[in-house]
Amino acid sequence: MFVPVATFPAWLQSFARASPVTLTANTARSYALLPGVPGSLGETAAWIGGLLAIFIPLCVWRYGG
Repeated sequence: MFVPVATFPAWLQSFARASPVTLTANTARSYALLPGVPGSLGETAAWIGGLLAIFIPLCVWRYGG
């Protein structure tokens, strides 16, 4: 998030580019620095939605809500 992905070793670059943390940071950075809607917004929203779809039911099941 604080270091450019291009400076990573090749094997780590592919992992970092697909990471939801990197995508969210890039989307937030684009909103702050550039006008318009970032191109990574859809992918970020998909990651967030997917994680919520998995972990909300797990939390409800685990903690008996």
